[in-house]
Amino acid sequence: MNELWTTYWAQVRRNEMVDLPKTYAIHSDYLKELSQDEFVSAFEEVWHLFAALYEDIGKAPAEYGMPLHEKEKYREYSQQWRDCGQCIYRPFALLFHLFTHGVLENGVLTVKPVNPPAAVKNIQKLFKKLEDFGFCFMGLKNYKRSGQDLELSFPDNGNVMIVLKHMIDQCDIHGLYTCSHRLFIDGAGQPPRPFSVDDVADAFHTETEKQFVYRFHQTLTEMGYEWSAAGGWEGPGIAYGEPKKVYLYRTSSWTGRLLVYLRIRDVGKCLEYLKSCPDSVQRIFTEKNDPGCGKRLNNTCKAGVEYEMGGTHYWRCGCCAPAFCLDDPKIEDIPHYVRLTELGSKKRF
Repeated sequence: MNELWTTYWAQVRRNEMVDLPKTYAIHSDYLKELSQDEFVSAFEEVWHLFAALYEDIGKAPAEYGMPLHEKEKYREYSQQWRDCGQCIYRPFALLFHLFTHGVLENGVLTVKPVNPPAAVKNIQKLFKKLEDFGFCFMGLKNYKRSGQDLELSFPDNGNVMIVLKHMIDQCDIHGLYTCSHRLFIDGAGQPPRPFSVDDVADAFHTETEKQFVYRFHQTLTEMGYEWSAAGGWEGPGIAYGEPKKVYLYRTSSWTGRLLVYLRIRDVGKCLEYLKSCPDSVQRIFTEKNDPGCGKRLNNTCKAGVEYEMGGTHYWRCGCCAPAFCLDDPKIEDIPHYVRLTELGSKKRF
């Protein structure tokens, strides 16, 4: 069988997990039943369990009842592509459902008969796979709900159940998917942490990428730009702009890659300044040339950017995102990114 989109997305979702730092803060509210060492040990076991689940889904998606759409047959952004990206979360969504509706006592979670969300499909196979990973279920019949209370435990380490309950009580469902240690910074029962630059930096796995996100954020906010969350399907991101105007800059995680978008609309105003820029900046304007979308073909496109450099004609589609995108941004080039955007953003949509 050809490569599957489900396998691809399982690798992406695994990559979206927040790395375990060497040390991290745990609020005292979570240490009433466990010592700090016990809590850290159990949380790290949960983290490795989640990572193993993602990896196993990638290897054997059929065992989870997930769609088997081949990459050769379905393009990116197709409904099949999206379905495969979303289905990876099913085992975690099932755990979220159970812990949200259950009561945990003495290491056993008791759940009254409640139907899971419609998106959690092939639930029998999910129960079977969770059992393979160490969970124990009582009250199932052939891995189906039997109409009686369901009991869930983790016999190898009861502390895992305590930590999972705290995690799920403290986060929305998307916070569970990345298994972030930041869930335990604030006290129990507090509203979920507001989105911050940490959430974007956490999406990356090298110190260079993390430091770029922080420095770019610092530079733009010190210049007075407002910022807001600008992520979603492709991963967490931040958009920066002026009040009540279209945003000019954006950092984003695209399937684990750090991307930076610059809303440059008039390249002609950038050409003189570009002569003094290093090659790492000049290539932003010369390494990509795309055919544009359907709107360009029927002459209705108003978002594309068209220009010439070195005798070569370029077109950049700007319908879904700013036309200029960097996939290897450098901290030392941030002043150039800012100046070029200032020069070239005067032409508005």
